[in-house]
Amino acid sequence: MSCGHMSQKMGKEHEQKNMTGEGSHALEVLNDRYAKGEINREEYKRIREDIMAGD
Repeated sequence: MSCGHMSQKMGKEHEQKNMTGEGSHALEVLNDRYAKGEINREEYKRIREDIMAGD
């Protein structure tokens, strides 16, 4: 899966939640890190769940 495709997929997931404020910014940073390969899928999913639970 290409980085561009991952970003599009994650962007759609983000839009579905329609978050605002800190949670939204945190998800943007998380999505960027995942797209760049800085974190793996398991880390992405775990952190995303933590962010979603915080809002």
